[in-house]
Amino acid sequence: CSHIRCPCGTHSCYLCGKELDKKKPYDHYKDGHLGGGQNAKNSRCIVYGTPAWANKTDAQLRQDAEKALQQYLEENPDLKDVAAQSNLVQKKRWEQLLASSPPRPNRHHGRRHFAPGSPRACIVQ
Repeated sequence: CSHIRCPCGTHSCYLCGKELDKKKPYDHYKDGHLGGGQNAKNSRCIVYGTPAWANKTDAQLRQDAEKALQQYLEENPDLKDVAAQSNLVQKKRWEQLLASSPPRPNRHHGRRHFAPGSPRACIVQ
């Protein structure tokens, strides 16, 4: 359910973050009748599930996480050195893993490709 009720008594929408009416929180949603409210035809939010606009790509999620980390480190400058050291350790570990990993297979996965028009030409080109 996209309706959040905080212990302090505040009601919010999980999808958009908007604070909701405490007496009629489900009136915020496009399908508010599912929660006992009225449908809001101009709302982008739904009671159950995640609408397409709220889905983020892996790149967006990574960017959000990096932004949150930077903000946290700005608010806690004493942790910047710890984070920098952690990044160095992780980078070194990745370099070790890459150096010890087996070579990557070729792109053709062992299949032979012949010149177009030859009697043995690959049909998937």
